Amino acid sequence: MDIDTAYIDEFVKGMNDGAKNVDDKKKAAYNAGIGVGMQMNMVIKNQINRQIFGEDSTKTISLNNFIAGFAASAKGKGQKMTVEQARSVEQATSKAIQAKAAEKTYGANKKKSDAFMVANAKKADVKKLGKGVQYKELKKGTGALPKASDIVKISYVGKTLDGKVFDKNDAARMPVGGVIEGFTEALTHMPVGSKWEIYIPYSAGYGAQEPNPAIKPFSTLVFTVELLSIEKTPEAAPKSEPDAQHKH
Repeated sequence: MDIDTAYIDEFVKGMNDGAKNVDDKKKAAYNAGIGVGMQMNMVIKNQINRQIFGEDSTKTISLNNFIAGFAASAKGKGQKMTVEQARSVEQATSKAIQAKAAEKTYGANKKKSDAFMVANAKKADVKKLGKGVQYKELKKGTGALPKASDIVKISYVGKTLDGKVFDKNDAARMPVGGVIEGFTEALTHMPVGSKWEIYIPYSAGYGAQEPNPAIKPFSTLVFTVELLSIEKTPEAAPKSEPDAQHKH
């Protein structure tokens, strides 16, 4: 239990007190609170801080604010937001902190990606979609447009800006709504039979994350994609998808 032997007498005192007052609900609640508080402290130090700040041990979230939020939830009053709102704030804040930290190391890659997307948008044969996605039509398709709930069959090659192939498949089946935002955005505007070169900015891709060694934080991704068919059976989708397009 990692008890400092210099305080063994206090441990014995607490043990005796707990054994004699096992039916005292007030003391039981207090003792449970002490245990949870100690656990929270360890979780923040060993898990949450590392998840948000990486290996920077000089940074920490506020223990007082964390406990205040937990206490408000336990009491059922005084909450500042719903669970859904809290989850959204937590995710957005974590991403912002991670992005700021990653930019110190990968700032050059971020500038390179931004400059490429700006220059690429000015080309006559490049068209724009939502989420900052751009594409160039290599072959015109006349079929139906996929919905986010559909499963599609595609042939694709994924490359980084320097031309390195990080993923490819000649007959991949994947859920349109189960891939990175930029890929979903492109697929839902792409008629069956089309072949496009798609440019996905990091803001609609993996952002400050590094999903695999080939894709560094703040990378623009370039996909050559041919939409072969639409399948209307999401339940038949395989559990695994191309590594480079998993959501993280």
